[in-house]
Amino acid sequence: MTFAEVSEWEQLTGTPIDDLMAEAKPRGRALTATVYILKKRTDPNFSMVDAGQLTMTEALKLVRGTTNPKGE
Repeated sequence: MTFAEVSEWEQLTGTPIDDLMAEAKPRGRALTATVYILKKRTDPNFSMVDAGQLTMTEALKLVRGTTNPKGE
């Protein structure tokens, strides 16, 4: 993520980026915010509501595809 995206993520979740996958923390809002930020790179009309409607499988494919240029 860019620094601007990290800032937006922190505003959306109300937590520091370091807490993204901290032990014993709720992850739903963090994952939704992550998917939202990554997806809006290619679809500026994509919303948090849209992100919340994705299944875990769809979200993981999006995140993995974005973080792995080979799409593996």
